[in-house]
Amino acid sequence: QPPDFVWEQIEAQLDQKPKKTIPLQSRTVWLAAASVAVLLVSVGLWIYDPLRRTHDSERISYSTEKYDKSLIAKPSDDIEKQCTAIEKFCETEANSCEKSAFKTLKNELDQLNAAHRQLKEAIGNYNTDPYLLAQLTDIETERADIVKKLTAQI
Repeated sequence: QPPDFVWEQIEAQLDQKPKKTIPLQSRTVWLAAASVAVLLVSVGLWIYDPLRRTHDSERISYSTEKYDKSLIAKPSDDIEKQCTAIEKFCETEANSCEKSAFKTLKNELDQLNAAHRQLKEAIGNYNTDPYLLAQLTDIETERADIVKKLTAQI
């Protein structure tokens, strides 16, 4: 037989209102609803994420350029030979080379020759940068024009 105070405690508990308990099925429904809500919020944030949008717009891309080798300026032996011939002519015929128009053209040619050498060094053997190659072609064209004008004055 248990003591009397045990029976008194049992009777006191019987008089109290029973606690509401959520049935197991109801708990599962709430857990599933909470999981779906978390999933929907996560997907919504992922779709709306402004940081993701900036990263998508900053994609890295590359391209390969092909060029026609015939358009690349080659060292012009003709212009070099003509420059040497003009130098030799000026050594023998100093009077013709003393004219101001001739000197002006000769100075331009010397500057273009220096620019040509510097650009050739910058390009090297393997550089195929289209911008540098275009500059080299322009310099070659200007050199040819000036050599033509100088030979016309001779």
